[in-house]
Amino acid sequence: MLASIVAVAVVAQAGDVLLDVDFAKPATIEWRPISGTWKVEVGEYRQLESGYDLVSVADRRIDGAFTMAVDVRAMGGVRGAGLQFGLPSRGSIAGSTMLRFDPDGFLFGEFDRNSTFRPTKTQSLRGGEFRTLKVAVDPSVCRCNLWVDGLRLATDVPTGTCDGFVALHSSGGGQAFRSVRVARATSDDLAGIRRDRLLIAPSGIACRAPDHWIVADRGTPHLLEFDRDGKLVRRFGDASIARPGRLAIASDGTMALADGCEDHVVLLDADGKKIGEIGKGAIQWPAAIAFDAKGRLAVADAMANRVVLFDRAGKMLATVGNKGSAAGEFDGASGVAFDARGRLVVTETDNLRYQMFDEMSGAWRLVDTGPWMSRPIDVAIAPNGDVLTLGGLGYYEDGGCVRRLRSDGYPMAHFAAFAVGGLSTTGQIAVAPDGTIAVTDSTHDRIVFVPMDLAEPRPIVTPQHAGLEITWSPAMRGEPRLAADAGRVERMRIMDLAPMQPVTFRIAPTIRTIPAEARSKTYHAVAPPPHGKTALLHFEVLVAIYLQSERDGEPTFVLARDKLGDKVEREFEKARRFYLRNSGFKLDVAFTFVVVDGPVAHVKGGWLEPEDARRDVAPLLEKQGKKLADFDSLVATWAEPGYDASVDDDSGAVGGGGLTPFAYSCFGMGGKLAWLFCHEFHHQLDAFFDKSGYPEYWLNHPDATVHPGRYGQHWDCNAFILRNWPRADWLACAFGHPMLVDDADQDGVPDRDSRLALDEVRIGLDPTSWDTDHDGFSDLAAATTGTFDDPWTLRPTTTDIPSGHYTWLGPLKGPRFDGDVGIRWDEDELRIEVRGGRPFQLEVQQDGMDDGWFTIGDRDNTEWRATSTRDRTKHVACVRIPRDERRGPRLVDGARQGIAIRIVTGNHDTWVFDPWALWSFRTVAR
Repeated sequence: MLASIVAVAVVAQAGDVLLDVDFAKPATIEWRPISGTWKVEVGEYRQLESGYDLVSVADRRIDGAFTMAVDVRAMGGVRGAGLQFGLPSRGSIAGSTMLRFDPDGFLFGEFDRNSTFRPTKTQSLRGGEFRTLKVAVDPSVCRCNLWVDGLRLATDVPTGTCDGFVALHSSGGGQAFRSVRVARATSDDLAGIRRDRLLIAPSGIACRAPDHWIVADRGTPHLLEFDRDGKLVRRFGDASIARPGRLAIASDGTMALADGCEDHVVLLDADGKKIGEIGKGAIQWPAAIAFDAKGRLAVADAMANRVVLFDRAGKMLATVGNKGSAAGEFDGASGVAFDARGRLVVTETDNLRYQMFDEMSGAWRLVDTGPWMSRPIDVAIAPNGDVLTLGGLGYYEDGGCVRRLRSDGYPMAHFAAFAVGGLSTTGQIAVAPDGTIAVTDSTHDRIVFVPMDLAEPRPIVTPQHAGLEITWSPAMRGEPRLAADAGRVERMRIMDLAPMQPVTFRIAPTIRTIPAEARSKTYHAVAPPPHGKTALLHFEVLVAIYLQSERDGEPTFVLARDKLGDKVEREFEKARRFYLRNSGFKLDVAFTFVVVDGPVAHVKGGWLEPEDARRDVAPLLEKQGKKLADFDSLVATWAEPGYDASVDDDSGAVGGGGLTPFAYSCFGMGGKLAWLFCHEFHHQLDAFFDKSGYPEYWLNHPDATVHPGRYGQHWDCNAFILRNWPRADWLACAFGHPMLVDDADQDGVPDRDSRLALDEVRIGLDPTSWDTDHDGFSDLAAATTGTFDDPWTLRPTTTDIPSGHYTWLGPLKGPRFDGDVGIRWDEDELRIEVRGGRPFQLEVQQDGMDDGWFTIGDRDNTEWRATSTRDRTKHVACVRIPRDERRGPRLVDGARQGIAIRIVTGNHDTWVFDPWALWSFRTVAR
């Protein structure tokens, strides 16, 4: 569909203005919609559909350095609108770059050859519905500067393809554009963009024996050779390659280089001279390449979603896979490698996995599939056979990550280069014969050498009297230094600090890069509080409770004010205590509740616009003498059918869904409110730390290949994250506020403070004693024993469970349940029996691999339930789990089992073992 619309376009005069469009004037430029419904109305160019990535392209190709600015008005939806440049044609957005503003921020990044968006920069911002977006692009170094409403928000940001057509972009709702202007960039426009770079968007890397590295780069010439110390040996290569991509080197020194603008692979000799082409007519997009030991070349075709094998003469020998998500199929084939046994390993960006194939009787057959992982883009094989992948850091998270997995797919470690600013989500990973790992990092124009154990340098801050001691984990060869001091020291001790005095510092990291990094990112710490005090991180959270909601066009639901009750407050208080307890009394959340009687919450797809919530609560706060700026965070929740103020949610139960951008969460009141707040506010907390320079803080949608460990899901996962964040790092957050409370015995638990959800007095501890019960454990350890207020946690004296008879772990005593728990196993089955004084429901979650993940449906997990029956004076329930070699349990001598046991009585439940600790036992033959 062609739309010949859009306003006056003035042909560039003196090479200055290239495109000047005012949609209120007669059209002289033709715009071609690639997707969406576009038309001119009341002086605006409007896109009317609610889909994503809807684009209309101008008929002018733009080359060289330029600026592009658009004036746009958001007309609704959960996303926004913006501009695109670098479109290869007027019919495709593949390879183009986008700048878009959304209701709470902006996105910048590139569309890959599959037209999937890959963000490289995001930033939160607030403002009205009208926006002017501007980008200044320097194609010579693949960098740009970004503005919103005349304010420069980012400088020297990496881009993909720069030359090509320009376009307008709409996502998630109708948008309206008022003007477009493209002009030659001035020196002021490009100020801040560095041009003295050793590397410009490095894309490929390979090791040339014995220890030199060849790098493919967007600079000219495109190939660079470095020695083992990172010294540049030479620049060389064929200048005719438009956009160099992945690189591979055969045993005889022949190089293969993918060209991102072509449909074939270029063969080069050892000096970079072009000696041939492979794949013309057989491949569409060579995303990744690898030589096997026989000199054959495997090419991952990301557009055709298959791998093609060629001989050196270019003859096609075999194909592996096709489009799909089933075993043996690919979606976004992105990386290829051969292991020592000649097996082919292929990563898939969109199927979020790798697959392994073996050549059998002339055909390639699937032999294994790796675990779920975030956006894998490349793969290499370590000398010991471990699989190394390069890809995204995690679900919803920015930045790249290297994963190391055993050949059977079990995750061993990960590396995200936090100390030196992180990795990009595009590039190549390569391994030298001695095991040295290198990755290209186009976001920072560098090569990063990954420690072979993938260990991340991490400062450990220990408060001391009137000072701090800073050590490093793992042990580092480099020296720490104060941010403002170049002096070298072995161990950093910073003394004579005032109470709560902030300190910033850097480290000289052992993470080796090309070009060499002189120092790390900046870290933050706070001096100890005054004697007799302890410090917490405090957040003021505003909660807007809507009594009327209209969801996705359904009739408006109205909850009478007298039916609201105080359930929201009661449930949120559970989450508040959960945060305080599981953070080790380092995170306090306070609530201010505002009931919105009048305006209706217009909910679309579970989303309530943050600007609507802010608009609706502002006048209500004003009546109380308050304002939005008094709060660190906003949560909006709305009434839904099924809400019952008289019924408490089960402690530890989960249910319902919510959405969170920065400093704002929303969800309905029909779900489990304590859980919804805990989970959604934890998204906010993760974002607060990210923007404070600490992306190390976990996202609570954990990726088991990044964070292997026994922490489970849901409440367990959130508790694990809180409990494992270093205590000294809570006050490094730039959001919220430090809060001082009394702590006379210096045990880390507040003595008595009505502002908090818990303190020593209310827990039943002595504020004047570090160890109230004299058991050798501090009051802090006692106060944080359980995940919730009533832990009733069994702590067996041994985790060894002999076969053949019940091992009783009780007694389990509490206000809601009292009884005993027994475990018995033999070669055929595992039995869990619970005896209690009242009727109950027994739920057992069994984790066959003892990896801490209890997701029902996983290959190693099962869930079993039983209802108690009367047996004389006791109520008894027994779960019998039969042995199954595929799913567990592994009933052999010395095997470990992960078990979660929950006892439900009425509307309450009791976890037999701390959910966050995820108890396990070991089977022992009699």
